[in-house]
Amino acid sequence: MPINKRLIYEKSPYFIKNCIDNLLGRLPYDILLGKEYTNTLKLLNSENGKSREEHNIYQLNELKKILIHSYEHVPYYTELFTSVNFNPYEIKKASDIEIIPFLTKDLIEKNFKRLIATNVDPKYIKFNSTSGTSGHQLRFAFDKRTYYSREWAYIHYLWKRIDFKYGKTKMATLRNDLLPDGMLYRYDSRNRSLILDSYHLIPSNIEKIIKKLDEDKIEFIHTYPSTIYILAKYMLTHNIILTTPPKAIIVTSEMLYDGQKEIIETAFKSKVYTFYGHSERAALASWCEKSTHYHIQSEYGYIELVADDGNVITEADNIGEIVCTGFNNYVMPFIRYKTADYSSYCKNQQCECGREYVLLNNIEGRWKQDSLVGKDGNLISDTAINMHSMIFTNVEKFQFVQYKKGVCDLLIVKGENYSFNDEKIIIKEVNKKIADSINMTIKYVDDIERTTAGKYRYIIRKFDV
Repeated sequence: MPINKRLIYEKSPYFIKNCIDNLLGRLPYDILLGKEYTNTLKLLNSENGKSREEHNIYQLNELKKILIHSYEHVPYYTELFTSVNFNPYEIKKASDIEIIPFLTKDLIEKNFKRLIATNVDPKYIKFNSTSGTSGHQLRFAFDKRTYYSREWAYIHYLWKRIDFKYGKTKMATLRNDLLPDGMLYRYDSRNRSLILDSYHLIPSNIEKIIKKLDEDKIEFIHTYPSTIYILAKYMLTHNIILTTPPKAIIVTSEMLYDGQKEIIETAFKSKVYTFYGHSERAALASWCEKSTHYHIQSEYGYIELVADDGNVITEADNIGEIVCTGFNNYVMPFIRYKTADYSSYCKNQQCECGREYVLLNNIEGRWKQDSLVGKDGNLISDTAINMHSMIFTNVEKFQFVQYKKGVCDLLIVKGENYSFNDEKIIIKEVNKKIADSINMTIKYVDDIERTTAGKYRYIIRKFDV
């Protein structure tokens, strides 16, 4: 039986992990992340200065490759393409794929095994899940040899636009890390970042975190909008000014509202940037150093905007659902996947940065910036308690409901295979995130409350803070 190095690492004591991370952190990224990382960066750098027409040609070629592969090796698509008389070998333009029916979360769940390519060695296949922001997690499969390396190449490429230098820039991460033994921060040697605890943002801890950011002269902060907003409001209220403002604050995983952006930039005297992506990794778009329009990363996937009636939108300023076809996952291809995120094309498709990528206006994401309130009044955002794991595999739907601070109910609609063991695992893993701030009780229900728009909310809080 092969040795599972990742499992050994995860079960190792904290000081052992720290030693391993220190050693790995000394390696250059191209060695640490391998050939896929290096090749992807080369591709992105070569495509950077190309024209819109050249980007379109590249996308058409990548579309052909993923569609032909899917037809030949993915049973679900073999049957689907045949049923609608779609021939991937004869695709002439990207819009030809509009004949293919949309892929939805329900279809993925119902056809999970048939969506996995038959020509990939099972030993290279890894499974993951979305965070379940809509009250239900989505499982998917990918190739563990390439998936993360390519993703880091894209991230580093995008961050380089705003002068981020890998291994040199002083970075802080304030996202979903719950640190052990009452720690408010620690240094992650492997990823070369100061990790900050986001679960105990009471006034005394906020002051310590702000002081640490200033002492370490942090140049970039990677965070959630709702989390850094808490720090920004505190700084403005108490007239706290950093002696060395960060070069940039990168906010992701939640929708960024205009009012938040202004408050964050005012407090930190720093520019806010964001980019759009999702766990399924079939689409990527980012702000640049010159504008707050989203540049669709054409090397990553093909994006369509679709109206409620199913028709593809081509006109500017008409909001539609983001539907994407990813180029990087050949294990479980996402073709015309409905994301439940919405945007519109910019009327002016020319950016000052000179890059010829298609531009989008604001993106309205699935994340709702609700938060649980801890017993000390600390706010824990929905993104901070999301579970990128398989603990909800046998759960049909779930939702956190809170009536008073320090206490919450986790409502669960049981799946067919749900057992007492699932309950134990869920309690254990969720309590790792919130146990010292919130007492949680699991309650089993027949269904989960919907919003007036018919959507599920990840968190329902019945009181204001």
